[in-house]
Amino acid sequence: MLKLVTIFVVLVAATLAVHDKFRVEFQWKYINVTWPSEDARLAALQNEEYIPENNAIAGIKLWKHRMYLTVPRWKNGVPVTLGVTSATPQNNVTAPNLEPYPNWEMQKVGNCKAFQFVQSMEID
Repeated sequence: MLKLVTIFVVLVAATLAVHDKFRVEFQWKYINVTWPSEDARLAALQNEEYIPENNAIAGIKLWKHRMYLTVPRWKNGVPVTLGVTSATPQNNVTAPNLEPYPNWEMQKVGNCKAFQFVQSMEID
């Protein structure tokens, strides 16, 4: 029995030694977006069109070095419901700003021709 336990421990140790450790590529405390201007960001904060703690990522898809993220409008203050950023960290930034996809015009709340509540997506 001791021999089996020893073999098991050696196998587990060897397996752990071979595999890379996990590392954090991206993590956000709050989602921020690439605003048209600093004035636009400040106005959105003041008008509660942007409430940082109400923005939660629900879906992520990768395609051609880009990462597409859905941020459903479960609460008020979500300016971008579909955003995009690089799929690889740039300059060691783990919380990059999201760019509205495809543009700001498609993010307008109340515009029936724009995205309103993107919760999931498929890319083909």
